[in-house]
Amino acid sequence: DKELATEPAIQRDLAEAQAAHETAKNLLEIAEQQLAELKDAPALLDAAKNKHADRTNRLKMQEKSLDGIHATLKRNEQQLAEYQTVLDMRGEIEQGYEALQAARSARDDLSDKLSKLQPIDAQISERQSEIRAERTRLETERDGLQNEITALEQQIASVSEDEIDRVIAHLDELKAKEAERDTAQERLNTWKNEFAELKGTNDALKIGMDELKERIDGLENVEGAACPLCGQPLDDTHRVELLAELNADGKTRGDTYRANVARMKEIDTDQKTLTDALQTLKDEVAELPRLRERAGELQAQRKAASDAQRTLTEKQTRLAEVTRILDADDYAHDIREQLTVLQAEKDALGYDGDAYKAHSAAMQEYSEFEQMQANLRVAEQAHPRLLESQAEAQRRETELHEMIAELNTELTDIDGEIAQLTVQVAEFDRREQETVRLRTEERNKWEAVNNAQQALRALESLRDRKARDIDRRKHYSEQRTIYEELVKAFGKNGVPAMIIETAIPELQSITNDLLMRMTDGRMTVKFDTQREKVSGGTTETLDITIADELGTRGYEMYSGGEAFRINFAIRVALSKLLARRAGAHLETLFIDEGFGTQDAEGRSRLIEAINAIKDDFDLILVITHIDDLKDAFPVHISVRKTPDGSVVDVR
Repeated sequence: DKELATEPAIQRDLAEAQAAHETAKNLLEIAEQQLAELKDAPALLDAAKNKHADRTNRLKMQEKSLDGIHATLKRNEQQLAEYQTVLDMRGEIEQGYEALQAARSARDDLSDKLSKLQPIDAQISERQSEIRAERTRLETERDGLQNEITALEQQIASVSEDEIDRVIAHLDELKAKEAERDTAQERLNTWKNEFAELKGTNDALKIGMDELKERIDGLENVEGAACPLCGQPLDDTHRVELLAELNADGKTRGDTYRANVARMKEIDTDQKTLTDALQTLKDEVAELPRLRERAGELQAQRKAASDAQRTLTEKQTRLAEVTRILDADDYAHDIREQLTVLQAEKDALGYDGDAYKAHSAAMQEYSEFEQMQANLRVAEQAHPRLLESQAEAQRRETELHEMIAELNTELTDIDGEIAQLTVQVAEFDRREQETVRLRTEERNKWEAVNNAQQALRALESLRDRKARDIDRRKHYSEQRTIYEELVKAFGKNGVPAMIIETAIPELQSITNDLLMRMTDGRMTVKFDTQREKVSGGTTETLDITIADELGTRGYEMYSGGEAFRINFAIRVALSKLLARRAGAHLETLFIDEGFGTQDAEGRSRLIEAINAIKDDFDLILVITHIDDLKDAFPVHISVRKTPDGSVVDVR
């Protein structure tokens, strides 16, 4: 309503905006004409600058080339001087080179003899090393035998027969207590299973008795000739008979319920007594693994000592033999004979080491003349060519000086052209800024016109919207009342809470039945639907707690294998509960992998659980890659890949 009241003012704003827009439009047209007069100036200035940059780059390249020519001329002058120096020493170089060649020829003759002598020296050294190695081996064997004999004597002395007899006697005693512990554990598991079955039965009986009481109350308070249960005609005689039948059924169920409660109390008392005794046995048997390990160690020591006694005699005999061989140098006879023959061959060669050293010294003295001779040959060939290269470099130097002068003149002319165009571009920029300002002002004026027109169109839409909103508000008010009631019904304290309260006991009973079979009675679960708040009172929740021989812990505190068993039991229990509520039979169970997290005992328990519930299903299909599990099931479906595709085998 407030916006609709602004329509007259908006119409006045529209008229003023249209007049202002027309004036701004005319000024913009004049400015655009003036700007077009200088539109080519920026492009011409850019072209001139590019031309200037090109000539500058070319000038730098020519100057760089000139520097290179100068460096070449300098290098050529130095090289020419070096070549001339070598050419001036021609006679001295050739005489020294001839002396070097004579010394080299004489040394080469001696090198041939040395090459024949070196293999003989190598063989002599090798045979001497073999003799030393054989003695070292015998000495090492002797030291090792002495150490082994000492160790064997200590090992034989370390065995205690009294300790072995004492440990074996204690081990037999603990084995008897271990058997007693296992018997007590089996009895405790049986009582736990019976307790769970009785509790599940009583939970079901409680629900049935509550329903039966409601039926009896309905019959006792009925008025008229119609049955409140089925709607059929009901006379007094029939009502009395029906009440008697229902009361008798209720008494039978009540007697069963009370008998189950008495048995559960008896089991609870027996469990507590047996649990204490079982704990005592577990504490006593806890030492059994360590004792078994110690008994194994002692028996191994006894056997090792017996073996050591036999080995000791053999080692002592061998030690005496090795000591005799070392004392008499009675070893490596073949190698010693080979060494004598090689020494005779060496003496027959007649190699003169002093002469070899003298010729080698002469070669060292005249060695520089070999390189000087090579330098002389290079100078004779390169000196004429280098003179020609020097003349060509001087000609190129003259050309570069001329090209640099031409580029400097051209750059001076371009600088004058850039100065003129810079003034024109500055004027162009001023006119362009003015044009942009006027174009912005024209656009702003047009936007003012457009805004006023849009505001008027928006007012028309508001009139239609106002009528629609009035109708929608009335409709939503009615809908809100309905949904507020539905929120209560479907909230956590409504229908879902009722369903959970009736389903939890049955779900917990089925889960515990499966879990106790899988864990040999060690684990049970409990579903809590309420939790105390810190601020007081309770709140709705669904917590799963698991109890075992170590106490009660949260789900997340259990290992992967234990968590898988808990998951399996809860999932199967949920499936059974949902199937029963739907009035259907749960026909098929799929187990995809999941065995990998289990140890050998866990897999065995899981297979036992599957076999225990197999009568509840028409088909149980287990998918696994563990070959050890194949024999646990009667029918195998295997899939294998072939070049023609996958093939399925059933056996």
